[in-house]
Amino acid sequence: MGKIMHRANICTIFSRLRAAITTVIMTVGLASCQIDLAMPKVCDHNVEILYHYNRENSTTYNVLPSYVHSITEYIFDGDDVLVDWRNVSLDPCENQYYSRHTLDTGRYSVIMWGNCSDINNEVSPAPVKGLTTREELLLSLDSMPDPVDDTHPNGDRLWHGYRTFTVARTGVSKVRVDAVHSHLSLTFRVRWKSAPPAQGTYTVYLEDVGSRAGFMPHLFYPYPGGAHQLHDPLVDDGYSTKSNLIIHHIPRIDHDQHMLDYKTTVVMNGDRELRGEFVTYRICRDSHPVLNIFDSQGNRVVHPDPAKEIDLWKYFDQNVPALNYTLRQEYAIDILVDGDNVWVMPLEVADWEDGGWL
Repeated sequence: MGKIMHRANICTIFSRLRAAITTVIMTVGLASCQIDLAMPKVCDHNVEILYHYNRENSTTYNVLPSYVHSITEYIFDGDDVLVDWRNVSLDPCENQYYSRHTLDTGRYSVIMWGNCSDINNEVSPAPVKGLTTREELLLSLDSMPDPVDDTHPNGDRLWHGYRTFTVARTGVSKVRVDAVHSHLSLTFRVRWKSAPPAQGTYTVYLEDVGSRAGFMPHLFYPYPGGAHQLHDPLVDDGYSTKSNLIIHHIPRIDHDQHMLDYKTTVVMNGDRELRGEFVTYRICRDSHPVLNIFDSQGNRVVHPDPAKEIDLWKYFDQNVPALNYTLRQEYAIDILVDGDNVWVMPLEVADWEDGGWL
């Protein structure tokens, strides 16, 4: 009986000792955590740039990663001279586009292009750090043309962003760049009132499209829902970089330079209609994109007379008077052919079976 009680006392002592040791370990662990949290963090950068898009103020979320798969950024100093350029990767933890830099104190500007592939586009002149200025840089379509008719396939769904910021002597400067569509998405449906052509494959051309853009903005919207203003690079830092206001910038489009023709191939569907899409650089009110349709034998199927091309300028002039200022150039047109007469009308969303690019 005494041996049993002695063993019980030993077990009790060991149990209490183990609990005490556990308490000490937990206390030390908590203390060490508190010490770690109290230690100052060391940053290896003094500028953090976030690329942002909230679907023209229609959502509170940054949805840019849903639309943009690559970003190239260009940073310029207070004299507008190129400091650096690089590709920006998607942050795997936050699923956002961030870039981090170490820059000298002073004023800077940043310009971004999204979805801008080297295969389809060319930056000119070739960027040189310490030499190239932001005003002279141009982006042009440079995809491989068809050797037969010198046309181009659809381009990239380009995005553009611009912002100025200040780097202080201490701390991290946090910059948000609001991205804007910098491409035209033109979906189309072609139908015939009577006697549609035979089933088969057709080639649709969109001709005389200016395919060059400046890096610098032409217009900007300083306030959500406000009127656009002409961008003045001499006073473009009149807003606070700490502001939460969404600031949209629209790049300059050279509508009468680098004129190119695009083409897409479509198959007539069971309803005897042609459906497709063109993706080009942005257009403006002075643009005169011309649409033509040919069958597999090279015959024009809308107007046999080449002088009667479908000039879309009239359509855009009547239906999109603010073409220069719209933040999203996404349009759907319905082309009705009745003999020698052709009507171009807006295509209702309910009529587009295959959906579109939002």
